[in-house]
Amino acid sequence: MGVPHRRRLGSPRRSVPLLLAALLAGLVLQTPYALAEPEPSSAELKARLNKLNDNAEQVTEEYNGARHRLDRARTEALKATRNSARLTVRAGQARRQIGRLAAYQYKNNSLSPALAMLTTAGAPEDVLPDIARLDQIADENASRLSSLTEMVIQARAAQGQATARAEQVARITRETAQKRDKAEQAVRRVRTELRKAVSREEEARRLAEQRRQAELERKQAEERERADPPGDATLGARALKHALGKLGAPYVWAAAGPDTFDCSGLVVWSYAQAGKPGLPHYTGALWDEGVHVSRDQLQPGDLVFFHSDLHHMGMYVGNGEFLHAPQTGDVVKITKLEYMPYAGAVRISK
Repeated sequence: MGVPHRRRLGSPRRSVPLLLAALLAGLVLQTPYALAEPEPSSAELKARLNKLNDNAEQVTEEYNGARHRLDRARTEALKATRNSARLTVRAGQARRQIGRLAAYQYKNNSLSPALAMLTTAGAPEDVLPDIARLDQIADENASRLSSLTEMVIQARAAQGQATARAEQVARITRETAQKRDKAEQAVRRVRTELRKAVSREEEARRLAEQRRQAELERKQAEERERADPPGDATLGARALKHALGKLGAPYVWAAAGPDTFDCSGLVVWSYAQAGKPGLPHYTGALWDEGVHVSRDQLQPGDLVFFHSDLHHMGMYVGNGEFLHAPQTGDVVKITKLEYMPYAGAVRISK
């Protein structure tokens, strides 16, 4: 019974790698983010921006046209309103005139104006011309009122149509203004993206130039080494050789290799490759690690320090130059000592 028991204990141990692999695969498959889409180039964004600018210009002119039509429609509506008001006033005047005649008839026992004049005036031949004129005035007033009433009806209908047209054009103008605003927002978004893309590309070109310069310096250093070998027997020379192989590597804060470095991290990594592991990753501690040497006694691989607080350092190359990892956004490169506030040097030995 004990043997099968031991076999059962051994089987889970053999399945652990498979279980871990399955878990890792599950984590990968469950990752919520797909591979990021590549950022559009500035050329692509410029082409997109040109199209958006054309569209925005078209929509803007469409808006300008709608606004122009709205001004005209509002002017027509105002004219129609004024015309309706003017005709309404004239119709009111005609009604009042007819009302006065009606009141006159009622006051004279509902007689017609002509008959009332005959019954109250003198000889008929004296009043006949006035009677004819009075009847003519009554007929004209009635006809004029009828005509004015019809004109008022038509004017009010025209006013309603003009007002409705102005409201319709105002709605179209508002919708066109919204289209214009969206087009302008799209233009602003792409302009922002374009500025970022140009900045990214400029940064990429800057880093590429730094790497190109670093590669050139590496080749020059190799040529100098072939012409005047730095003495591979010394620890510093061996460490420098490893460090020179990292020309162009990016600076990353607190990094100590193998692909990214800060200033002291480059020294720690290089000396470890040369057979001196365990150096402290701190400029202040490295200052106390070896023997201090004067500037005129510097040898390849010696540690050179800068600033009064020793917050930056590098490795002496020769000919008044040193290798270092400068700062964020930069790469491992060679610089002249005279460009830096020199503080002192240390030689590390076994």
